[in-house]
Amino acid sequence: MCFDTVEDGEKFYTSYARVAGFGVRKSTTKYRKGTEELIKRDMVCAKEGFKNTDVDKQIRIRNRGHIRVGCKARIQFWKTEDGKWIVHDFFEGHVHVLSTPRKTHLLRSHREVTGTQKSLIHSFREANVGPSQTMTILGMDSGGYDRVGCTERDIRNYQGRIQNEIREYDAQMFINSFKEKAEMNHSFYFAYEVDEDNRLTHCFWADEQCPF
Repeated sequence: MCFDTVEDGEKFYTSYARVAGFGVRKSTTKYRKGTEELIKRDMVCAKEGFKNTDVDKQIRIRNRGHIRVGCKARIQFWKTEDGKWIVHDFFEGHVHVLSTPRKTHLLRSHREVTGTQKSLIHSFREANVGPSQTMTILGMDSGGYDRVGCTERDIRNYQGRIQNEIREYDAQMFINSFKEKAEMNHSFYFAYEVDEDNRLTHCFWADEQCPF
């Protein structure tokens, strides 16, 4: 089997996995020596490997069952001399129960918030429509929750990213306005602090009218 690009091969295996009933993830890669040219890509079942046995970490993490159980199902792509990508190795044996068609859409590798859905989520958010109601609307529009392509948690996470972007934008506007004021008024002084994620945490300002 041959593909024009490694992305085409990845899409093929992801589609195959969705029909078969398992999730996938990218694994090891290899680059041509002395260059940054990718020449090998491995994709494995999402249950490849084993869970972290760190006791302290397991106490902190909510028990979601054994996510990784040592599954060996995989595919390996190699780049040929003419620039094509071929399947060099393929193993389809699974050591776990596969998902049913009604549950496959819940697997992480098969979930995506599409561009159209993002636009709708923006509009619903401005109308104060929450994630649960948004999911209901998308489910009705798609003909069922299993056809939406994402979960309520994905919608909630995306709305959270929107809120963070708005906060960062508002903070930057706030700082820019102070910079403009300082340029026009030399007696105006301001200082601010940001955290490790470059988010505004503290701000101080003063001008000639402030008592000292």
